[in-house]
Amino acid sequence: MIKVGFDAGHGLNTPGKRTPDGEPEWTFNNKVARAFANELALYKGVMSKRFDDPTGRRDVPLIERTNGANSWGANYYISFHHNALASVWGEHTGVETFIYTTPKPQSTEFAHAIHPALVQSYGLRNRGVKKANLHIVRETNMPAILVEGGFMDSTIDIKKLRNNQVLENVGKAIAQAFARFVGLERAIPGQEEGLTVSQYEELKQRIAKLEGQLANKADITADRNRVDPSFKNDWDWAIANGIFRGDGNNLNPGGAITREQMASILKRYHDTFIANNNGVSTNHKEAWEKLTSQGITDGSNPRALATREQVVDMLNRAINEK
Repeated sequence: MIKVGFDAGHGLNTPGKRTPDGEPEWTFNNKVARAFANELALYKGVMSKRFDDPTGRRDVPLIERTNGANSWGANYYISFHHNALASVWGEHTGVETFIYTTPKPQSTEFAHAIHPALVQSYGLRNRGVKKANLHIVRETNMPAILVEGGFMDSTIDIKKLRNNQVLENVGKAIAQAFARFVGLERAIPGQEEGLTVSQYEELKQRIAKLEGQLANKADITADRNRVDPSFKNDWDWAIANGIFRGDGNNLNPGGAITREQMASILKRYHDTFIANNNGVSTNHKEAWEKLTSQGITDGSNPRALATREQVVDMLNRAINEK
């Protein structure tokens, strides 16, 4: 397993490390670093670890970064930066890659394997591979490089730095160049294109939105299957008399109703309680059967309208029955 340590240079609030109009260098560095890690994750036999603060709130000291990489046993290290000349706008331009003044074994080969991808993906002037006494390449125990991806105080380069797609492509290209350098294979053969950082973030947002919709749908479904206590007696009566019917136990008391469903419900009510006079409603069934058994009524047409004289006749029979 090959271990790759990396960082986005500086932090959000590092003094002086920003464009002439105040945009922090770390924001550019971070986008490239994230794209690098996302692309590298598509390969087998490699793992990466980030040694700056991914939120940018803390500028992790350089010694803490290099000690962390050394303790972890990183095989390679890349520090992502963007350049500045005088912190005032100018037309200076280009990208460059740094190794230590007396480079460790493989550092030179490492730098020359990565640098062409840096030049091509930014599309800026090639300032070459250079040597410098920089902490991050000096104090690491493994081959290490520091890449400077264009000048953030350049009127030429800043257009690239403020283009998120360019920065994503840079991180991706560097990861692919590293994979070729050490001979990595993709986890999915033939998959030459992975997700960009923006595509990955968009996918996460869509998944979160769908999860929220599913949770909301589950809550709505649960609410629809609850009967409001204030309507429970009426609901139970409608169910008992077949006015409402459901699919199995899904009677959906809290759900909305369409016009055609309402028409069907009204027809059931009509057929049960108006057209069919022989049907006895549940609430009066016991009393009706008792009167019928006592001969007070003949048991026909229980819900038909009765005249006053018919009512008097039934009352008379009831009195005589006693």
